Amino acid sequence: MRSSIGRLSLLVVLVLVTAGCDWTTFGFAPSGGRYNNGETEIGVGNVATLTTAWTASGNFSSSPAIAGGVVYAVAGTQLQAFSANGTTGCSGSPASCTPLWTAEMGGGLSTPAVADGAVYVGSDDGHLYAFDAAGNTNCSGSPKTCTPLWKGSAGAAIESSPVVQNGVVFVGSNDGNLYAFDAFNTAQTGEPLWIAPTGYNIGRTTPAVVHLADRDVVFIANENAVVYAFDADGGSSCAGFVIQVCEPLWKSLLSDGSLSPADIGTALAVVNQTLYITTDGPSSGVFEFDCSSTPFTGCAALRHITEGEMSSPAVANGLIYYVEGEGSILIAADVSNLFPPKWNADLGGGGTGTDVFSSPAVANGVVYTGDPNGGVQAFNAADGTHLWSGAVGGQIFFQSPAVAHGVLYMTSSAGLTAFQPAST
Repeated sequence: MRSSIGRLSLLVVLVLVTAGCDWTTFGFAPSGGRYNNGETEIGVGNVATLTTAWTASGNFSSSPAIAGGVVYAVAGTQLQAFSANGTTGCSGSPASCTPLWTAEMGGGLSTPAVADGAVYVGSDDGHLYAFDAAGNTNCSGSPKTCTPLWKGSAGAAIESSPVVQNGVVFVGSNDGNLYAFDAFNTAQTGEPLWIAPTGYNIGRTTPAVVHLADRDVVFIANENAVVYAFDADGGSSCAGFVIQVCEPLWKSLLSDGSLSPADIGTALAVVNQTLYITTDGPSSGVFEFDCSSTPFTGCAALRHITEGEMSSPAVANGLIYYVEGEGSILIAADVSNLFPPKWNADLGGGGTGTDVFSSPAVANGVVYTGDPNGGVQAFNAADGTHLWSGAVGGQIFFQSPAVAHGVLYMTSSAGLTAFQPAST
């Protein structure tokens, strides 16, 4: 198996901070947290001037990922790629854009992840697909369509969004396994490097990968409310002849066992050696674990509150942000004291019973999230002051915003919308 890559992990983080602010995966970074700490172009001072820069029509089920001047998202059964600045393939004012290229991949809820010149996305057909991110290799025709560089097989649908770290793609499947694939498909087989059973559907849960103490660790949770930690390198905890099957370094049943199946359906985040998990079932809450043991042996429960059905968390500057879906309330809490919240904001559900589980995104002092009325809203991340709202149309449920290079991107059942400050 691969050797420890902690120093390389640190290098990758430094490069992300200094080389720009692409939003390359659902959680922004492999460790999650949905916080773009490199964004400088949109902030508290000018977010109120955001206007629609361009749109693309389609029934988008995934959230957007942005890398190398391209926006990737899933609409229907296709992965679609668009010019991030709304130029190529775009016309009108505000511009209406057509895809740079499309690829059939079965559709689903998985948000793409971009790394090392490829874009990876899971599908309801039980495959992880890898495409040329530039839309050149295995691409042809007009309009341009692409076929996979390779695809890997899982035993059931992949609703989980992949994360890529140091040449390995991690993704969960509804067969109950976490899969680790060679991002470069070096063996040309598409078989996983290893799998890790969790015993229950993974659902939409997105892994988090981070270096802790003496090793790289990948966290995943299943829909039976159990969270696991695995050695991201596979290592001595794995055995098998054809495919390595790995045992966890640590696992924990969330709460006291009162959570029921389908309570987990969110991304995980690891920030400053603390693991954050939100749950979205009928017996839900926000959970924090201290994962700072040296050497890494597992995580100790820190805090837990019950607040209702939650979106995935965003964590930034000592605060955790999440949407309480049934009430459509954006909540901000101090990570060291989850209750009472520091502030909360009504997203406009109006008691209609419309739920929204759009996960917050934080960048340059602003927190963004989708609302139940087909819009996206912006708040001062420190005090909850409402700063701006914009319309995207259609339905927003799990679709979540992303901010990169001075542009706010939001998907919905009606399309993809890019917002920019009026002066740019």
